[in-house]
Amino acid sequence: MMPVCYTKSASSEVWSARSAQVGGAPTPRADWLTMGVSLGKGQSMPRKNPGERAVYQKAYHAAHREQARTAGAAWDKANAEKVRSSKAKYRDVHPEKVRASGANYRATKPEKVRAKNDAWRKAHPEKGRIYAASWRAAHPEKARAVGIAYRRAANPEIARARNARRRARKIAAIVNDFTAAQWIEMQAAYGFQCVYCGRKMKRLTQDHLTPLSKGGDHTASNIVPACRSCNSRKATGKVLIPIQPLLLTIALPRILP
Repeated sequence: MMPVCYTKSASSEVWSARSAQVGGAPTPRADWLTMGVSLGKGQSMPRKNPGERAVYQKAYHAAHREQARTAGAAWDKANAEKVRSSKAKYRDVHPEKVRASGANYRATKPEKVRAKNDAWRKAHPEKGRIYAASWRAAHPEKARAVGIAYRRAANPEIARARNARRRARKIAAIVNDFTAAQWIEMQAAYGFQCVYCGRKMKRLTQDHLTPLSKGGDHTASNIVPACRSCNSRKATGKVLIPIQPLLLTIALPRILP
């Protein structure tokens, strides 16, 4: 007689009977005995006694983890509607447990969650955009915080360029067209060095040759890379040394009439 194992769904308390047979070959009785389960002649898995059944199930899965997982996956695929129904019932009855389990999974396996979400967005781009837009509309503060954190961590140069443009807008600069791409190109052209002291820095600041507060523009011809110290020393005064602005190769985007 083929043994039957009862495995617990990852998100459901409902126990589903799944055959432990893989490839048409039942597990030999000798293997059952190595699990620490005492089975006499002609006996199969104890079904009536809950305690004995639990011992058998635990021992079987410990010894045949991959076999049980393969059989379980096949059963889930063949009984997809039953699985969905049992999971839905469980979520309705135990919402707090489901939320706690989901939060714990996301906290302990962030890479898997991120990969799964990325795959879903690639497969459903339109649904992803609609969902993201609705989430931002419902959680504006969280969306703003997430955006700021992302730009600072993953794209610091873009974040600094956007902040500089925002500052320029606040004081109503007449020309405000310096882009993040131009800022990256400018730093590379200067060898990531401060134009005033020549020190190579991991992080440079945008110094406006004619300060914004004195009518200067936020444009490539009025910006040079400078270290924090030199930028602060110059402040709103004259340039520390004569500077020839660069002619950048990255053109500004064309604005069609």
